[in-house]
Amino acid sequence: MGKPTSYFVFFATTSANLLTMSAGWAYGWSSIAIPKLNGLIDPDLNPIRKPTTLLQDSWVTSLLHLGSSFSPIFAGKMADQLGRKATLLIFGVVMLIANVITIFADCVEHFYVARFLLGLGCGAVWAVIPMYTAEISEVDNRGFLNCILGILVTFSTLVCFCVGPYVSISTMGYISASPVAIFLVVFGLIVPESPYYYVLKSNEEAARSSFMRLRRVSTNTAEKEVLDIKRSFKLTSGNEASFLDLFRSQNARKALLITAGLMFFQQATGICGILSYLQSFFDDTGSKIPSDISAMAVGLVQFISVSVLSGIVDRFGRRVFLIISASGLIVALSGLGVFFTLKNLQYNLDSLFWVPVFCVMLFITCFAGGIGPLPWTILSEIFPLDVKFYGSSVVTWFCLFFSFVITVCFPIFTAWMGITVCMWFFAGCTTLMLVFVVFYVPETKGKTFEEIQMILSKQ
Repeated sequence: MGKPTSYFVFFATTSANLLTMSAGWAYGWSSIAIPKLNGLIDPDLNPIRKPTTLLQDSWVTSLLHLGSSFSPIFAGKMADQLGRKATLLIFGVVMLIANVITIFADCVEHFYVARFLLGLGCGAVWAVIPMYTAEISEVDNRGFLNCILGILVTFSTLVCFCVGPYVSISTMGYISASPVAIFLVVFGLIVPESPYYYVLKSNEEAARSSFMRLRRVSTNTAEKEVLDIKRSFKLTSGNEASFLDLFRSQNARKALLITAGLMFFQQATGICGILSYLQSFFDDTGSKIPSDISAMAVGLVQFISVSVLSGIVDRFGRRVFLIISASGLIVALSGLGVFFTLKNLQYNLDSLFWVPVFCVMLFITCFAGGIGPLPWTILSEIFPLDVKFYGSSVVTWFCLFFSFVITVCFPIFTAWMGITVCMWFFAGCTTLMLVFVVFYVPETKGKTFEEIQMILSKQ
């Protein structure tokens, strides 16, 4: 793992990613809150007047993903026009408002609004933070710094799984709002704008100042960094591009195919459906291990996997972990498929109660150790600089809209076709992902943005 030139780069990246802690909490929230809202757990503590229905549960869960599918397009444009920092601060305020609504919600419609607004913020997190992180990092620590997003997301999901079952939904709102409030103060007052944004706006003096603050380097070194950025822009078009340039440029089309493919397969593993209904999923397995304990274990495994990955991704590269991740996911999902197939055939599986829990743990380990965080790292690296925000916005929108579809359809399809068919479908998609990574995804480890474009032009 590369060492940051200055600890301030690490501080700036972590400060920006405080928003991802609220996003991670939001993704784990439905697994804990839905049983409380529909009266299955602690009906006396339900903040709304009557238990929610299955359809209402589906909307409360999926509106987060619907909201997150809307914001990447205009968040990317805002990041290019207003700046990365200003855009994140605006959506930070939106996320704070969403959490306040959750705190005081007393009807299901309040949760609809809160989850949608929170989704808008989550979409901006995925669209802008990887871009900002890649732009302030260096070649030898870009992978590690981009993995901070995954670390804090999984950490907050772990906290949600551990704390959520024992507190009220209102208290969960207070916890989720805390990192957002800290972000608005710390990031807003201390952390500078991306130097790439300043170069894009032809403000070289501000770009040099940003580099000097971020990396604690001399004026000469900052000037060299600015010249490198300008040369990278000239390698593409030298001017601000339009949305259509995303499809006119051969390198941009290749980058779009690679990143959209990775995002498709990321969601086609079924991760959002499984995590959103995690406790219910464990109940369906018939395991003797309590579902809330199993959910906590999943959160812990997810956090550890991303943390380990962050320490070694800049040493071994992106492709190797994507291949390992896909291989492990095939085993895990096939194992769940076999288990549910035997369960449907009414085999006695009492002695194998641990198998579904083990398979889910393997699933989470392999997802968090590869296909979960690494597509976001590659997304921040691979697009030509002149169409970077267009490419990032489109791919992020595609990913989050597909996650919305999976989240809405997962409980419906499991009720209609059964969990067995869903597991085998996800296993088949993951097999295709392995083929895609092996034949189409280039290695970006240790490469400058300019070198990555040269690789794409030759591929």
